[in-house]
Amino acid sequence: MTPALSIRSTEGLAERRNVLHAAGAVTLLFGITDHAILGRFAFAPSLLRIFWAGAPMGAGFALPRMSDRYFKAVAVVLGFLSGACFAGLVYLTGGTHSAMFHGMLAVPLTVAVVVQDYPRATLTAGAATFLGGAGILLRVGTGPVELAGWLIQAAGMSALAVYASAVYHRLRVRERELERTQREAEQRGMLFESERKARQRAESLLDARDTFLSVASHELRTPLAVLQLRVDQLERGAPVGMLLHRLQQQINRLARLANDLLETSVLVSGRKGLILERLDLGVLVEGIVLALELERDGRMLDLTLQGDLRGRRDQSGLERVVLNLLDNASEYGGGLPVEIKVQADGGEVVLVFIDHGAGISPEDQVRIFQRFERAVSHRKSRGFGIGLWVVSQVVEWHGGQVALTSAPGGGSTFEVRLPRGPALRPAP
Repeated sequence: MTPALSIRSTEGLAERRNVLHAAGAVTLLFGITDHAILGRFAFAPSLLRIFWAGAPMGAGFALPRMSDRYFKAVAVVLGFLSGACFAGLVYLTGGTHSAMFHGMLAVPLTVAVVVQDYPRATLTAGAATFLGGAGILLRVGTGPVELAGWLIQAAGMSALAVYASAVYHRLRVRERELERTQREAEQRGMLFESERKARQRAESLLDARDTFLSVASHELRTPLAVLQLRVDQLERGAPVGMLLHRLQQQINRLARLANDLLETSVLVSGRKGLILERLDLGVLVEGIVLALELERDGRMLDLTLQGDLRGRRDQSGLERVVLNLLDNASEYGGGLPVEIKVQADGGEVVLVFIDHGAGISPEDQVRIFQRFERAVSHRKSRGFGIGLWVVSQVVEWHGGQVALTSAPGGGSTFEVRLPRGPALRPAP
């Protein structure tokens, strides 16, 4: 049997069209039997067979423009034409003496095979066969007993064909329901998986928020407490010069913490956009180093520049990268000079920051580029633990990479590789 598919699908359309064309071709091919039975060419049987073969072929060609409902009506017509044309050929080629007479009983089953999933088409084919056979028998004067026997056979074969078509129709309906149920189950599964991921992300954000609030409250409490202490000392008449210097240090720390808060909010929300401009990375790093040396009144930074360091980059983002890496190296460098190398390497520019401090253990290296993570405890560190996370975000948005090489007691080396061109990745 040919699978009964919806004629709206490409596969079902081609399948039904091929079956209809094959039915028309077979109908024409069996025209040889007409000539064999009659022993000569006869115009009327040939014309009737051509008309019969043309009906399914024409329906096949018209199938792409048919709706499902229209094709059902065409199938009923084809079923009736099959029974009626076969009965007409039997009558024209010899009536009850024709070799095709008893083959009329197979017409309903043939229609059930060719035009599947349409019991009404099979029913009309059975009715045409029943009436056509009865008409031939009555024309030749068959007795009532023989007529009743043949009609019982025709009715039985037609009923069997209609039953087979109806069963197949029910199976197809059930199969479509199962397919629809399966699709709905898959969609529900996708929705459930999406909800699960969304819930995990929400839980992760809540955990990050709680961690951030805990770190922020701890970090902000310290400078505020120191400020309060210095104000109390001023009220008690302590020397103003030293107190003002210490007050300035705590104000600077509060300003840096507030800037970190704002930067974290901007990066997480995705509002940070890259503003590309022609930028010499060597000039940028050299300016930052000179400013820091003047501020600290000492040479603790060893800078080396090499090659053509120009390219299209976001200046504010790379300033944060350099400042955060320098701040990290200075804080954990054990008071020793920090080496900075900026050099061209083919199609990339490489920034290397080397400190000679205590180094970072392998297990800590995995997590320090995440938000609110540090290689030491909160009490031994200052800030929110977002500096290296900001570095990784900005470098990734520039299409670059950041790598860390470190070992306990051997210092740390941070290497940033940036492409010369704007090989950018979208910000989250």
